[in-house]
Amino acid sequence: MAFWPGLIWAGVASAVVGQNVKNYWLGRASGLWCMPVIIAVISYSYTTALGTRYLWVDILSFLIAIAIGQLVSYKLFYLAELGVHARWLGILGIVGMILVFVFFTYMPPQIFIFEHVPTHEYGILVDY
Repeated sequence: MAFWPGLIWAGVASAVVGQNVKNYWLGRASGLWCMPVIIAVISYSYTTALGTRYLWVDILSFLIAIAIGQLVSYKLFYLAELGVHARWLGILGIVGMILVFVFFTYMPPQIFIFEHVPTHEYGILVDY
């Protein structure tokens, strides 16, 4: 949920401030990578510990992930200039994340994190 809106925000912000910010694409890629990882870690941690899910904790984990992702981006923006290689690394990282999100939507690995628990199916479900 955090990746696609974050990617749109990165595109809009790059038109406004991207040329004036050092390490813009590396910062955005790092922040975008952090968000889903933090959401997954918080979600699986509290669900395992408590044995149930709570909507308010899921929403809070989303907000925490956004805040940390933005902080990571911000910190990288204001490091010393890392050069053109860092820009391309950031762009390639974002393209890689796009490909992984699309690929894992249609052909996810057969591991627990991608399983629809009630039906034990993976990917796009037939009955939904």
